[in-house]
Amino acid sequence: MDAPEWREHVVAAQQGDLGAFDTLVRQFGDMAVGYAFSVLGDFPSAEDAAQDAFVQAYLDLKTLREPQAFPAWLRRLIFKHCDRITRRRRLPTVPLDAGLELHDRQPGPEEAVQQRETQATVLGAVQALPEHERVATTLFYINGYSLADVGQFLGVPVSTVKNRLHTARMRLRERMMPMVEETLKQHAPNEEFGKRVRKVVEGIREVPWESIWLTYEGSAYACLRPLEPQLTLDYLMGVCGGAFRFFWHRNASPGMCNLLLLGETTARRTFAPLGYGYTYIADYARTDPTNKEHYQRLIVDSIDAGRPVIALGIIGPPEPCIITGYDRNGEVLYGRSYFQIWPGDFEVTESGYFRIENWYGNCFGLVVPGPKGPCPSRREVLRDALAWGLDMARGPRVEFVTSTRSDGELWLYSGLAAYDPLADEFLQEREEYAATDLEHLWPAVELTMFNGIWLLLTTRENAAAFLSGFAQDDMPGAEHLERAAEAYSQEAAVCRSASEYLPLQQPSDQCFDIAKPELRRELRRIVLAAKAHEEQAVAHLARALART
Repeated sequence: MDAPEWREHVVAAQQGDLGAFDTLVRQFGDMAVGYAFSVLGDFPSAEDAAQDAFVQAYLDLKTLREPQAFPAWLRRLIFKHCDRITRRRRLPTVPLDAGLELHDRQPGPEEAVQQRETQATVLGAVQALPEHERVATTLFYINGYSLADVGQFLGVPVSTVKNRLHTARMRLRERMMPMVEETLKQHAPNEEFGKRVRKVVEGIREVPWESIWLTYEGSAYACLRPLEPQLTLDYLMGVCGGAFRFFWHRNASPGMCNLLLLGETTARRTFAPLGYGYTYIADYARTDPTNKEHYQRLIVDSIDAGRPVIALGIIGPPEPCIITGYDRNGEVLYGRSYFQIWPGDFEVTESGYFRIENWYGNCFGLVVPGPKGPCPSRREVLRDALAWGLDMARGPRVEFVTSTRSDGELWLYSGLAAYDPLADEFLQEREEYAATDLEHLWPAVELTMFNGIWLLLTTRENAAAFLSGFAQDDMPGAEHLERAAEAYSQEAAVCRSASEYLPLQQPSDQCFDIAKPELRRELRRIVLAAKAHEEQAVAHLARALART
């Protein structure tokens, strides 16, 4: 391999040139499979590991600062995926003596059988070599790579490669070397290997990923933005209802962040305003364990059509994530989740995409976008959004289609009815407030500051932007839209002021101040002030809806 040439391909691939990446797969494919074989001991598994490594290389290539380091970097990725495979099974080994007895074996009755037996014996002899010799031998003979190529891939001098090959030849004996070379070349990957890699990387959509921790809204935005490049998060939050919702309960749950727990109406209000159909499946109780093939086909067909998929669960609790690609006909999924920071049986690339097998056991449903059709008018979109927002604001509580709450209840306080319970929480003298370490204190602070005030701050900023956009269109009731937007902006500003007292998102030593009663009284005042602005906003929403 000519180093200057592949360095140019690395740079081009980093800039999004898929053709350049195809060339890298062709140039390094035999070496990748050979190296994986030297670790795993069989070529089918080696091709799987090499393919997965190339897919990860494609996803993470922009993180590679020095193109010259590509061979060694690729080797580390291959080893990582080999390790994932070896953790799941132990391979039988063939003793070195089996290879040395090759010419003493009697030929089988059928040539094909004899060839398979011979190859198994030769490969067994190669696998029985010490690790360094096995790797050097496999890489050198699998497809005519030079000593320099092998050395660069392994990160060792050419002289070291020579010494390892010399020792390996002595162990295998010269009479076996022609069969070693022939057998390894016969197992080098063919053109189909590169085509499979290309199909996977082409199918993985690059999606925006907002760190908003509103798991449905973040996943829906990642799903729809590749289909609607002009879509803004504010608009999506407005139409699906995320901008107007506020749920709270002392026994907090992930449902605070997962709007999809309201059921199919959330999906409909997300996709219909943009003209998309959808397929909605929710099976939180896991009543039908035989749905895997159905789920798999829905995901594969949608990804092949260029449409990412929202899945429930996959990683962590039954909350939404985004599926952006697949491999092996859907047995392997790629995507992003707000819970991939948790430990689990999956891999996460440097670019932030997870790779997971055996995903179906933790999948609780799908939202699959359909083809685009006619869009409703902006007036219809606004009317539906205002009506939905008012329903959530005026309803004293919401009932979920399932519960992730520890107490088993299926509801949370909603809208205006949620402010007083949140405010009253600051009056409580909680035992947790006396904790002397952040690990035990932060959950008590998170309950009110993150699940309460921070969610209000985030969603009300979205509401203000969403309504202002429609007011500028000179819609009927535009003056009330503007006033509602102003009230939501004021509410967000009040909530932001709470960060002067306690952190809204991340734990810090400032959290220990929650033990001070006077500080909690100030935070309670902030929540009640936010409620007053919310009441003004809701009143103007109602007047705007009446005129729309």
